[in-house]
Amino acid sequence: MIIHALIEQPMRFGGIKAGMAPISQKVLTEQLRELERDQLVERHVIEGKILNVSYSLTDYGKTLIPVMEALYAWGALNFPSSDDRNHDRT
Repeated sequence: MIIHALIEQPMRFGGIKAGMAPISQKVLTEQLRELERDQLVERHVIEGKILNVSYSLTDYGKTLIPVMEALYAWGALNFPSSDDRNHDRT
């Protein structure tokens, strides 16, 4: 889900966390560190009065985008939305 969240644009920790609720700060931090260690995600720190940290996909991480798109397409074909299932019953 983190990779999915970062496909469109870099995000700050709070933005990622909000999109993945409910997830604890500890678990999200661990997952982000693991993705950094695997070189799929990079952490950008901009120092100032307030420390600004954002995360983005690395070039290596972006190679997962076609895989994610293929999974989405497979899911759409094999697991239609509840609206589609309700229309089939009428």
